[in-house]
Amino acid sequence: MIDIVGKKYWYFAISAILIIPGIISLAVWGLNLGIDFTGGTLLEYEFNQKVSRDEVTATRTNADSEGQGPF
Repeated sequence: MIDIVGKKYWYFAISAILIIPGIISLAVWGLNLGIDFTGGTLLEYEFNQKVSRDEVTATRTNADSEGQGPF
C-alpha cells in the first residue's frame, strides 16, 4: 500500500516547484492578451500621399457606407 498522507510534504514540494516559476513568470512578463481580451478593431489603410485625420475619417466613413468596412 502507498502512504500518500505520510509523503504529503513531498507532494507539496513538487507542487511548489511547478507553481512558483509560473507565478514568477506571470509577474515578470504578464499576460499577452490578444484582441479577444483587449477589445477594439485594428484597421489599416494605405495612402499614396500624406493625408490629414479628417481625410482618414472620411475614407473610413465612405468604406463603411459602401459595405467595405472591417466586417
